[in-house]
Amino acid sequence: MTTYEASDRRTVGNDRILPYVRVLSAVIVPFLVLAFVVLYVFPGETGRLFAWPIKATMTSMMLASAYLGGVYFFTRVALRERKWHRVGTGFVAVALFATLLGIATVVHWPLFSHDKLAFWLWAGLYLTTPFLVVGGWLANRRRAGRGSADGPLLDLLPARAIGLVGGLALVQGIVLFVAPAMMIPLWPWPLTPLTARVIGAIFCLGCAGRTTWRDRRWTSISLLIDVSLVMIVAILIAAVRARSELDPGRPLTWLLAAGFVAVLAGAIRLRQVMRRRPAAGTPGRFGPPEAPRTSGPAGPTRESARRSPRSTTVLRRSPKVSSTKRMPARGSSSWAGLRRHRPVPAPTAHRWFCAWATGPARWSRRSPSSVSATST
Repeated sequence: MTTYEASDRRTVGNDRILPYVRVLSAVIVPFLVLAFVVLYVFPGETGRLFAWPIKATMTSMMLASAYLGGVYFFTRVALRERKWHRVGTGFVAVALFATLLGIATVVHWPLFSHDKLAFWLWAGLYLTTPFLVVGGWLANRRRAGRGSADGPLLDLLPARAIGLVGGLALVQGIVLFVAPAMMIPLWPWPLTPLTARVIGAIFCLGCAGRTTWRDRRWTSISLLIDVSLVMIVAILIAAVRARSELDPGRPLTWLLAAGFVAVLAGAIRLRQVMRRRPAAGTPGRFGPPEAPRTSGPAGPTRESARRSPRSTTVLRRSPKVSSTKRMPARGSSSWAGLRRHRPVPAPTAHRWFCAWATGPARWSRRSPSSVSATST
């Protein structure tokens, strides 16, 4: 192994999810499911069932929507996903979310219901989860590396748009968390300093979208797009349920509604386009560019196939002619028939598949005498 290959292997890594990360994800899921049921199904019973009483049901259901997205994300990590680069950015967003809620818990400690089991579950979760998640992220990132460079790429415009939306959500979340008194009079529904910081932590989950500015692989963001779809649909349903709490006279009410609808429509459209892209073979794949096809009456040659290992042409063999029979004379009717029935290049899709499946290694293992020369 050369020095370059060894360095590249250390950088790429095995791109696997560690068992510790899977176990951690599986342990978190039941807590999120319980919190979602309490806050979304019974939003008016938080004084009896939750860690502290929340007056605005829209706040309860929005926090529950974030928990529902977390249920989807951690379930995929625990049971389905195999590559770390698909989930690594999500762990960064979860670590930031849990850290902010842990800080809000300490700052507003007297407001919580300390005599309830729900509070101690809340405090235990958000005072320990940031360290557990960050530790798992660091360990898995060191082992997995940056991941494999395969799959389609996002176009530049959608990648920049996702990064911009994520950046705006992050800024809004930081403002809500740092200066809740400034945002409470502008917010569409009633907030307290504690619930304003909770809503700010939810918006900070948008920091995951910033990854598209440095990593345009669709596989790195596809799971997070699915999580955002789950969250936004739940938030819009919650807005319909709690429409009496929303103030239509505040501009931020309509800005948030338009923003959520636009992000939902854009995410659905992007998901449809990117799921069709690999099958259609459109531009935007990692790897070397497609080599030019060799054209001409005689078709591709062994030398051209050797020079272009990723070529989309297929090396075709000439029909075997018995050594006991003489070749027909050039210009005769038999020669014209042989010319008409010579092998022709395969269709484009077939050439692409065969060249990708076989690669240069298939021909490099054969001796020159085992491959017949192509027709001239």
